[in-house]
Amino acid sequence: MLHLVRSLALLAPLLATASCVGGLENDLFSGHASVDGTLPGPIDSARAWVAIDGQPRLAGGVASDGSFSIANVPVGQRVVLASNGVASASEQQLLVLAERPNPVVVEWSAGATIQGQIFFEGDDLARRADVGIAGLPLQTKTAVDGHFKLPALPAGCYDVYVRHPLHRESRTETCVETGATSTVVLYLRLAPTTPTPTPDGGTPPLEPLCAPCQTHGECASGLCAIYSHASADEQICTQGCTEDAECPRGYICGDLEYNGMRGCVPPSASCSASANLGAECESAGDCGLDDSDGVCVEQHCTLRCEETHDCPDGQTCQLPSGGDDLVCA
Repeated sequence: MLHLVRSLALLAPLLATASCVGGLENDLFSGHASVDGTLPGPIDSARAWVAIDGQPRLAGGVASDGSFSIANVPVGQRVVLASNGVASASEQQLLVLAERPNPVVVEWSAGATIQGQIFFEGDDLARRADVGIAGLPLQTKTAVDGHFKLPALPAGCYDVYVRHPLHRESRTETCVETGATSTVVLYLRLAPTTPTPTPDGGTPPLEPLCAPCQTHGECASGLCAIYSHASADEQICTQGCTEDAECPRGYICGDLEYNGMRGCVPPSASCSASANLGAECESAGDCGLDDSDGVCVEQHCTLRCEETHDCPDGQTCQLPSGGDDLVCA
């Protein structure tokens, strides 16, 4: 939960307004309403956000023209937080009333920054984690060395979280002033690797190569790592290797985001595309993570290849009739 220290004096404008509009319907001061506005430029619409302080679910992004709208805001005196996604932030007080527009005028000031480094238990583990602030639509990934930066924040105190599939979540609270930078350091401990029991109390079967995983203990190879394919990152079961000959048919030895380690991965597609091999399809997008990942030939999913070793057992690498690319068939 976002913890921003606000003065109780915020209630004063609400009470004063209520006394001045005593003849208005009480409905103005009950229920919910929307808050709308437009962030003045310059903004980075991909990183900009707007949120209602103290309402973790009332937050969202910004359109390319800077416009935003937050629905279901409880009426009353509220604090609207905003970031232009670059270097500026805003904190505006707004009396939200029902049955009427509630426009907010955003005025920028120098944004604050939270930065730091994440240390991981286990030297052989992937060093990319999700870092964000609870209650805000703001999240980034650490660099491979564990460093991160969250810029353009309003001044205040924040609950910073760090998550990684192979580790326990870690949190810390830090406060930062306008235009200042707060540096934090967090340590992620390994999550338990014991497989979750099946409903009947038995031990689940271990996953094969290319299966999605969360912990090492789920994999028959004992290794769960992140494989960065052109279409997306996948966290999969793999096995360590130094050359292609050490991998089974249908796999090559590729780089993992695992402290310089290499592992057996598909040669030209994601593991998602490999899992769809032979499935019915209408387009390449039905076969993989995107159109560039999957291949649909004669309404069946297959894989691109350069030689037969790239294909699963029982298939060869060949050029289909009327095709331009070699595929497994």
